[in-house]
Amino acid sequence: MQKTINIKGLDEVKRVMKRSIDDSKKRRTLLKALRYGATPTRKAMKSGTPVDTGNLRSSISTITGKTTTVTVGAKVKKRRSKRKVKNDGYYIGWVVKGHKTRGGGETKANDFITPAFNSTKDIATKRIVDKLVRDVLEKNWK
Repeated sequence: MQKTINIKGLDEVKRVMKRSIDDSKKRRTLLKALRYGATPTRKAMKSGTPVDTGNLRSSISTITGKTTTVTVGAKVKKRRSKRKVKNDGYYIGWVVKGHKTRGGGETKANDFITPAFNSTKDIATKRIVDKLVRDVLEKNWK
């Protein structure tokens, strides 16, 4: 059984965005909507994060990519970067997938990301579409 969602105004949003010449305005509007939609997922992920020191929970945030991507995950410091990240969650993969410890023991997998995503994906989609419709159509965006 396939589920469908009918969204009023989305075709109009696409038409108005195609007519616009200013690409930076399109990108800014789209990123704003994506960040707005990612908020419930970020909150759900933070609340489900296992807490040992609190570092991983603090590193969960909304990360904006170079193009039009928004990711919810742990902030990780790049190796070559001199910039310090307060809460570096580089070990998020070890927590989600499990790992062997130095003493020969094993840490079990604790996948807190998938349940957070599954529980909020419908809410996030609705928030993104609502924000786009509101910003593009109601603010008379040309």
